[in-house]
Amino acid sequence: MEPENAAIASNYTGYMNAISGSGEFLDEGLKNDPAVNMPEEYGERLSGYKQCSPESRDLRERVWTKLKS
Repeated sequence: MEPENAAIASNYTGYMNAISGSGEFLDEGLKNDPAVNMPEEYGERLSGYKQCSPESRDLRERVWTKLKS
């Protein structure tokens, strides 16, 4: 998605987006809203998740299938 289009959508909905370069097109109120933007000091808390092993996924699928049936 183009950054300008992502910013238009964010400005309309009031929700932030993850599109690089869209920050320059956002309304100032949205850019500075602490309810929408995570403070910089919490950035190190973000990390990727580790995928489950194939065995774990198979077990989850079996349990979920039993629950649905």
